Amino acid sequence: MKSLRAAVALFAITLPFQYAAAQTNPARLERVVIVERHGLRPPTKAPEDLAKFAERPWPQWSVKPGELTVHGAKAIALMGAALKHEYVTNRLISARGCPVFVWADSGDQRTRASGDALLQAMGCNAESSHLAAGQQDMLFSGEAKICPSDGDTTKAAVEEKLARVLAANRQSYDAARQTMQNILTPGGCGKDGQPLCVIAEGTDTVVVKNGEARLEGPLANASGLTENLLLEYAEGKPLSQVGWGGAAAKLSTVLSLHNLYTDVMRRTPVLAARHSALLAQQVVDLLQDRESSFPGAVPVPAGAKLIIFLGHDTNLSNLSGLLDTAWSLPGQPDNTAPGTAMAFELWRRADGSKFVTVRVFYQTLEELRRLTPLKAPHNVVLPVCAGGSCSLEALSAKIGKAIASACPKQ
Repeated sequence: MKSLRAAVALFAITLPFQYAAAQTNPARLERVVIVERHGLRPPTKAPEDLAKFAERPWPQWSVKPGELTVHGAKAIALMGAALKHEYVTNRLISARGCPVFVWADSGDQRTRASGDALLQAMGCNAESSHLAAGQQDMLFSGEAKICPSDGDTTKAAVEEKLARVLAANRQSYDAARQTMQNILTPGGCGKDGQPLCVIAEGTDTVVVKNGEARLEGPLANASGLTENLLLEYAEGKPLSQVGWGGAAAKLSTVLSLHNLYTDVMRRTPVLAARHSALLAQQVVDLLQDRESSFPGAVPVPAGAKLIIFLGHDTNLSNLSGLLDTAWSLPGQPDNTAPGTAMAFELWRRADGSKFVTVRVFYQTLEELRRLTPLKAPHNVVLPVCAGGSCSLEALSAKIGKAIASACPKQ
């Protein structure tokens, strides 16, 4: 059984290269569109705002909440260099000049600065392209204006998904909750003078606020708090500051809570398709070499072969749900860790037919922490279509159907 699993894993990893190298029907890489998460940042809330969740002070950071750190810039630069090497090797781009176009979410410093770091690592003497700093970019977060939602319908879908996810993971979920609570409050919680038991106790509930379905309860509380511990470790902080010295060996356990929350609130089909509709449409348009016509479409230079959209983990998770695919990353407990990139690769066979392979590139947790140079980025191939790749027509139809079901007026 082990040998069979190993063979399957090897097939999944080497699949795109088999296409490229096949002697009977060689294929050529024509264009790659990447959606990538920004680099390492501190928690988006200040330590004093997080104080109510733990009995000890949270560590201080060198930059403001949510901003790209120096360590984060170096880590995502390493990913950028590895991606350039990947696509130079595959003869998509030249090793000289600036062979990439980067569009970053204008709303946050961390995305704009991550785009700049990527470009520098790829040999470009340029900054990332984006809207005016601080302006909302609908491509990454404008679905509410384009795709109004039915709160009650979405609530029912999320409740159904939540029930299935918790039923399938009940034992590990409860154990992870208790582990995380013990990290936050080793002296106990819930009594007079103690922090609240925001993770070990309580019930997960879906509510509708301002027309949007939201999750309240321990899983929602745990998602961001567990990721904060991962960020401390990946930033290279002393182990005594990673979960106050008690979390480094437990990150895989507690990060399962973050991944479960993501599965429920970002990958439920109706939510995923709605939130990723514009980004998915832009990707399809670029693969089909046609100009996007929706409001907020990015002006990608004609002829660009490597295009990177620098956004957030939510964008990756939403696309995962829209495509009805999922992944886990060996050596990386966060499925959408900083710098993780989803690449849509357009290949052309000798007979002129086209197909798309979707890969997820990432750095392991230790590589992020140690700033390890990458000879080649780790990657997994997503089974978006049967056989590991999609015809361009099949992928376009799949994305179009998902968008139409969740966002019929797009």
